[in-house]
Amino acid sequence: MNASISWRQPQQLLKAYGLSPKKSFGQNFLMDEAHLAGIAQDVFDLFPQEQATKPCVEYGGGLGALTENLLTEALQVHCVERDRDLVPVLNNYFALAIRENRLQVHEADAAKFHLPFDDVQGVVCGNLPYHLTSTLLLKTCEEVAQLHGGVFLVQKEVAERFVAQPGSKNYSALSVWVQSLYEATITRHLPPGCFVPPPKVDSAVVKLRRRVPALLQAHMFPQLKTLVKQAFGQRRKTLRNNFKKQVHVQAHLEALGVSLGQRPETVPVETFVALVNRMQED
Repeated sequence: MNASISWRQPQQLLKAYGLSPKKSFGQNFLMDEAHLAGIAQDVFDLFPQEQATKPCVEYGGGLGALTENLLTEALQVHCVERDRDLVPVLNNYFALAIRENRLQVHEADAAKFHLPFDDVQGVVCGNLPYHLTSTLLLKTCEEVAQLHGGVFLVQKEVAERFVAQPGSKNYSALSVWVQSLYEATITRHLPPGCFVPPPKVDSAVVKLRRRVPALLQAHMFPQLKTLVKQAFGQRRKTLRNNFKKQVHVQAHLEALGVSLGQRPETVPVETFVALVNRMQED
């Protein structure tokens, strides 16, 4: 197969392999070179300057556009691609980088992929399909001890939930989960025209930098996840209603100065973390 055809000619590349974008995989390939370079720079910036080996995992290699930009930043790249039809595309185009051990292509489900970081911390990144966004963000939270952070291209409305503040319409359980462990910022907005085929919605890039010092200890995230899920279980209900069978949780909330008549979207991340810490001491 002609490896000289690159991701820059997506229609030609797909045609050469007898392929087309798969809606079931949420395949919208980012083609804008300035945004691709910017995302790769965001990934690089999450690493401490003194860290010699900089490993990153890219979820969804696609046609290799972001992969190439990550390699340009001198990162050690693990590209995870679930679509078995795209794996040969990546292996052929990046044959040299693979031989030089700068890149490994893994045919795998990103949601089940084990981070290959041994004695160093790394970064995760990728253009996330909508149906997997929450799953992979929770995975990124659960694996925080192994990470400096993550950089994700997601739907704009989802990105706004990552960075939402208490009292806003976008503040949700996802906001609390992410912000308890990471500083979240939106670094760029992308219109549909940046993609092939173009999606029907705008997109944005979210950069997650692990909090140092930590707001929440990594091993306590499972407890926080469960507690916050329950708090937001019925968003329009009050905390009293959502925790009506858990009197001890109500008591801890009141001890923290939280009114049980409040709705969950008014409670700051720090208060949820303080609640988990108090309950841990019981």
